[in-house]
Amino acid sequence: MTSSKLDKPVVGGLLLAAGSSSRLGQSKQLVEFNHQPLLSHTLETLLSSRLDHTLTVLGARFQEHLPVIEHLAARTSINEAWEKGMGHSLKFGMLRLLETQPTLDGVLIAVCDQPFLTITHLNGLLDLFADNNQSIVASEYQGVQGVPAIFPKRYFQDLMSIGDQSGAKKILTAHADRLILRHLERGEIDIDTREDLDHLR
Repeated sequence: MTSSKLDKPVVGGLLLAAGSSSRLGQSKQLVEFNHQPLLSHTLETLLSSRLDHTLTVLGARFQEHLPVIEHLAARTSINEAWEKGMGHSLKFGMLRLLETQPTLDGVLIAVCDQPFLTITHLNGLLDLFADNNQSIVASEYQGVQGVPAIFPKRYFQDLMSIGDQSGAKKILTAHADRLILRHLERGEIDIDTREDLDHLR
């Protein structure tokens, strides 16, 4: 029997954008892509998908980053301890998201430097999760499993227990035999170094 839309799992989006882009030498959040900063481009993509709630975590240089997204209808939290690492920002974001949305069935974790992320891809992940809401639904690109990825409630404690320097990929690796994957075209293109930025341009 097909589930009705009322039965679909409730999924919150967590956009991690707190890092300092130290390897790039400039703010990746403010890198222009299609005439807008990557940060607002990614958040708009999440907001245009069928996610039920969205929270952005900012940290380094948040005074510069907040103005490019404050016009968008999404919550933002500032992790003042962002220097502890991505894992710390992930745990911080999970706490903030679950404070206001304690009944979430899943959390989609995304980062702001995948310029070719699309609404279609996010909705495809959500469709897979609706049919498999006890499994992790992740993106795949060039043989790599990564974010964006949806983690069901059963893995929330795992996410909340990772090290400050770790990321969600640690959970994906630990449960590699339990993943459902969706290919993300050009998902391997991210912006970590000056060479990455030159390649994008």
